[in-house]
Amino acid sequence: ISGALNIYSDEVAQYDRVKGASIWPLAKNPNVQRVLKLMFAKIHVEDYLFGIARYLACMGDNFVRPLFSSEGGGIVGIEFLDAEDIDRVVDKFNRMVGFRYGGGRKLLDPWAFVHFRMMSRTQSVKLGGGIYGTSMLEDARRTWRQLTLLEDALVIYRLELGGRHRVFYIDVGNAPYDRAL
Repeated sequence: ISGALNIYSDEVAQYDRVKGASIWPLAKNPNVQRVLKLMFAKIHVEDYLFGIARYLACMGDNFVRPLFSSEGGGIVGIEFLDAEDIDRVVDKFNRMVGFRYGGGRKLLDPWAFVHFRMMSRTQSVKLGGGIYGTSMLEDARRTWRQLTLLEDALVIYRLELGGRHRVFYIDVGNAPYDRAL
């Protein structure tokens, strides 16, 4: 399973020789595109891309907090957070309102975190699904469980059958029971 996740993540983080990067911004405004490209270089997003893709494929969710410069220089880095520590808050129409971090009651702005998630077809928010992502391993879980149960049943069968094969019958003739033992 780990190998499959590595292959998937390697495909996601593939370097494009034409663009000269693994990830690049697309925007209609060339100034926005230039600023985003500089930000990607400043926070070294190329170095983190494989890890982001692998964690996303494994867990279905990945939360990142942008770290801002105190001098007003914009985003200078990113911090990876555990998905268990963050709650995504939505309204009754499944529109995001903000986040709650670390069990706190304070509602944080939607731009306080970046939420990468893999939406499955059945869990699309438009179709009434969940607000969190789904792991790529979710579809294999049922098959893995069936395989585990089959292996356990096979072991029990062999243990049961093995006992019968290890019984030895010795002819003691007409000897009484206590002498035959």
